[in-house]
Amino acid sequence: MDLIGKIGRHFRLGQMLARQSVASRLVVDAPISYTEFSYQVFQGYDWMYLFQTYGCHIQIGGHDQMGNIVSGHDLISRTHKKQVYGNNQNNIFINQTYFSIMLFL
Repeated sequence: MDLIGKIGRHFRLGQMLARQSVASRLVVDAPISYTEFSYQVFQGYDWMYLFQTYGCHIQIGGHDQMGNIVSGHDLISRTHKKQVYGNNQNNIFINQTYFSIMLFL
């Protein structure tokens, strides 16, 4: 709960609802759990932790991770007033299975 109080206040509900991963589910009235919805907060916090601890300024992820990358970018920009960079790439296809990866630099 401490995390939500300290970090959650930096996220705007309208922006979270507008993220493609959420908005596309709402348009077709597909169910979305609180866990799925709030994942962008935790992913953003992960990047902020890596930024604070290891100086991580770049995050690269699969195309389905763009909303999470933007969440981390916004969180670091708001809390640290520092410039960080995110990029998304296509997912990796191995043995007829798609994998989405995250790379922090």
